[in-house]
Amino acid sequence: METWIKYAPILLFDEKEPFAIKQVGCTLFHSVSSSPSFPGSPSRRRLIDPASKGAEFVVEYAYSYDYDIQHLYELEHVWIYVASDKTVCGCEASFHGKYLNQMIPAFPILPSGNMSDTHVRLYVQPGKHAFLPHPDLFALYPNADSCCFEEAGNAGLDTPEMFEKVVPVLSDTQQYMVKTYIKQKYAFKPSWHFREIPIPEELYTSWVAVEKEIPARIISELKKIGAF
Repeated sequence: METWIKYAPILLFDEKEPFAIKQVGCTLFHSVSSSPSFPGSPSRRRLIDPASKGAEFVVEYAYSYDYDIQHLYELEHVWIYVASDKTVCGCEASFHGKYLNQMIPAFPILPSGNMSDTHVRLYVQPGKHAFLPHPDLFALYPNADSCCFEEAGNAGLDTPEMFEKVVPVLSDTQQYMVKTYIKQKYAFKPSWHFREIPIPEELYTSWVAVEKEIPARIISELKKIGAF
């Protein structure tokens, strides 16, 4: 727990962001191992290798939300690479099903370039929750604005493979209800002004604990919508 908090990223959200992080599932890697949750398909899990960036260990943060602006259920990831002197020597983060290197000279993510700082600063894409080291880079995403408004809710319930056995398959009518609910309740136009939103320490837990909670939260939301 102490390590999770010590290296937890500082996240900056759009001022109009409608969704809050529900839990943060943490995993430590001291040797080459598969991520327990990225991507959503167990057959395609990425390998985490601390040595690839000269690190002693890696902390994986899996950020669980109830919604993405286009679908019910959301999980995004950050990987912090920590050197033997306990400084941050690398950072990667999820971006629309892939992962990107976040530590590049053009966009420093450690305050004042201070390598002894253990908290990187990352920007969260409005509504979609992908990560980038600078907000201007979100302009590279073609529908960064329209996905939050005109296209809000268009994916309905997006159930990952790892939860298919415990989350119900929805009919077309139920999916329509989910899509309509998201669009009517959450559609927004991003401000593109960002602010830090601290994550309470009590939200940090093991990935195992988060994995157990997600199906119940999905079903709870379906009941709230009236689609289950």
